[in-house]
Amino acid sequence: MKSLNLLLFIPLSVLIPVPAMAGIFSTTGISQISAPSTTDYPKASNLQVFEESSNIVFSNDDIALDAGTIASDTLVDSYNIYFHPESNSSSWKTASGSITFDSEILGLIWSKSNLEASDTSLGTSGTPYAQIGDWRGLEEKNNPDLSGLSNFIVNGGGKTLNLSFNVRETGYDELRVITAATPEPLTILGASTAIGFGVFFKRKLAKGKNGNSVS
Repeated sequence: MKSLNLLLFIPLSVLIPVPAMAGIFSTTGISQISAPSTTDYPKASNLQVFEESSNIVFSNDDIALDAGTIASDTLVDSYNIYFHPESNSSSWKTASGSITFDSEILGLIWSKSNLEASDTSLGTSGTPYAQIGDWRGLEEKNNPDLSGLSNFIVNGGGKTLNLSFNVRETGYDELRVITAATPEPLTILGASTAIGFGVFFKRKLAKGKNGNSVS
């Protein structure tokens, strides 16, 4: 009787959980930080970004966008980009940078009212957004007299955001970016492992049919 002995192995990486993907592919001039947990937001001379939420079911009934269109029930991730200078002065301070996400940018929120309305759905529960007060958002976008001070352009196939924020005195610029949800790393690993096992077993079975034994 022909015998068929299959060698079964499980990669160690399958058994050990890996950290969740941040969903950010790369940044230039933008620091990645943890979501602030106190009213004293980290200050810097450059732009900063933190992940707010992931795999959230988007609802048009609860969230209003300032740019973009997202169908209800779409799974999304949310990120917060802000500029909070280390020192205050009457002169304008500028910070520019670019950020590329793993998934496509679907929507942007920069008005104070829409930021506040979406905090519960898209924001981080432990971040005290309300303490920022009237400085939230990009006020220049809604004030013709300040037009052009803060700008952003989406390019790179819809995944890259180029930004330039300008503030003075106690100013604070903020932009909420909503992207398509990024697959969890274990989901990707599981799919890759399943495909690998399938190819492995197929080859072993083929050898088994052509020979007396397979070890």
